[in-house]
Order: sequence, then C-alpha cells, then structure tokens
Amino acid sequence: MAKGKLTEVKSIDLVSCVKVSAGYGAVVGLILGILVALAFITIPVINIVGLASIVFFAVLGAVLGAVCGLLKAAIYNFVAAHIGGVRIELK
Repeated sequence: MAKGKLTEVKSIDLVSCVKVSAGYGAVVGLILGILVALAFITIPVINIVGLASIVFFAVLGAVLGAVCGLLKAAIYNFVAAHIGGVRIELK
C-alpha cells in the first residue's frame, strides 16, 4: 500500500462532535430501552414502565452522548494544540 499525504487533525468542531455523539447515544439508548421494555412486557401491571423506558433511555443516551462528545472533543483540541493531532491519510 503506497503512502499518500498525511493530514494532521488539528482540532475537532465541538458542535458537530456533540451532534454526532448525541445521535449515536440516542440510538444506543433506544436499543437499550427496547430491551428493557421487552423484559417488562411479561408483567402486565408494570407494562407502562417498559414503554416509558424506551423514551427514557433514548433521551438519557442522547444527553450523555452529547456531554461525552463535548468532553472528548474539548480534551482532544487541548491535547492536539500542545503535542500535535492525529495524522490521517485522506484520499
């Protein structure tokens, strides 16, 4: 494999990282919420808890994903400014 020109990622846009991380967290939370709802579906009295868990985990996943994305991008930008960023090959 021939090496192309390597480009250094000097910083990550915080807003775009937060949006992507929140979306990813919402999808993971939605899947987790569905699994919890399936666990509660066998108990008819607590069925509403199972349905509410889908929304709860999706929102919680989005919020935690956004916060983690913000922290990761901010830390990366700080470290990259001091010691240099990741070098990647773009085609």
